[in-house]
Amino acid sequence: MLEHLSFATPPVPANDPQMPRKSFKSFSHLSREKRMRTYVLMNQHGNGEAGAANEQTAVNLLVAAGLRADAGSFQPGQGEGKKMARRAVESGKYDVLVMFGGDGSINKGVQAVMHADNVSLGVICGGTVNHVSRMFYGNHDSKQWWVNVLRLMQSGPASVDVGTIETHSVDLVSGETKRVPKVLRKKAYFLLSASLGAEATIVALAPQQLKYMADQLVPGGGSLVLLETALTHLQNLRPFAARISNGNPADGWSGNARAVIVANANYPWCPDARIDDGKLAATGVAGLAELVKRESDQAVLSGEDLFATVPYATYLEIDGSLTDLVGGIAKKLGPIQSVTYRHSTKKIQMLLPYTIAQPLLTNSIAAPPEPADVAPLASETFFNGAQPISVAVEGTAWLRRSWWVIYGEVEGKPLAIRVTGKADVARSGPTSPKGLADLKQGSTIQLSGKSRPWGMKAQKVLI
Repeated sequence: MLEHLSFATPPVPANDPQMPRKSFKSFSHLSREKRMRTYVLMNQHGNGEAGAANEQTAVNLLVAAGLRADAGSFQPGQGEGKKMARRAVESGKYDVLVMFGGDGSINKGVQAVMHADNVSLGVICGGTVNHVSRMFYGNHDSKQWWVNVLRLMQSGPASVDVGTIETHSVDLVSGETKRVPKVLRKKAYFLLSASLGAEATIVALAPQQLKYMADQLVPGGGSLVLLETALTHLQNLRPFAARISNGNPADGWSGNARAVIVANANYPWCPDARIDDGKLAATGVAGLAELVKRESDQAVLSGEDLFATVPYATYLEIDGSLTDLVGGIAKKLGPIQSVTYRHSTKKIQMLLPYTIAQPLLTNSIAAPPEPADVAPLASETFFNGAQPISVAVEGTAWLRRSWWVIYGEVEGKPLAIRVTGKADVARSGPTSPKGLADLKQGSTIQLSGKSRPWGMKAQKVLI
């Protein structure tokens, strides 16, 4: 059974066709036309009540936006996240799977939606490095995770590439080369990159709980833990013999490298990479300085099919998570000296914000016209005897048709607010913001309305 929070709603059909990207359908259109149903899956990271509160607030905001939302959570390192994401997708009840966590958690969502043509992937920032959130949602600060939720509300569907990696062939100690039988081939998917060697070794050796705790205490603290791990284990980051090709596995670049990286996103060594062109980029990194700066000192290859050959015991990580695709092969084929991996691409659908630039997309998502309404000045009887509450605004999202969602705090407690076209919005004075579109983080508003299980439906808003 899936774990749910407080919003029990009847299932909706999950076999509707995906919206084509050229006939633009925003999140707001989808949420109100289809009554889209979303499953939020959070990596708790041992956060207990604080994590549960953030998860509930995320659900409240999505319900305020007109969705039907359920949620669940998992503890890392126990295999729960992958299973729960897969169950949510396979249940047929959800149109969107929103992963609340870091790059590794988001990758669990990628693995799940690969098996469903009618489920889109959304992202809420909640990890340490947060490369995916930084690239697609413009936010890498887990303490301001709600930024992703609001940007998710101002998003559109985009068909993006997902890299695939699988074992292709092995060079045996006997000198024989064998193609890995289909029954023994394992496959994994990555949104950012698959890395063999040093980067994966660091992930394997780094204390994961300390990495997350450091990031909570100091911005970027998790990256410092990874750097300290690298310096402590330099002897484990020695160069190894490697080969990369973009066609025949026997051709291409050969040399010594500390890491072999196949990228689906743009790194400093492949700035022209796009995540919707069906191509991947690959390189080797031999120098320690280049490794730290995420640069390359070897040839860069690009193509629809890429092959990488490395020693058998080389660690592999995809999107920041350690992965094993070769376990059990040696028992069937014999002692292995090196392994060749094949990389290619498939497609998934993601909800990506149109309020920020998307340089990884060949064709950016079209944004609807911004609201230009100017609220009138309030009369002295604006609240007409109602007792307004004071709300400190954290952020806003416009869902078109005069529908807004505001995330705020009342006496330090989070509050999701829905403002529709039926609400009266007014300005307290001529120097006040012109409308809801001009509210900034830290602004204070007064409002009255009706309480709901998810927050408040505003009737009067004073800016």
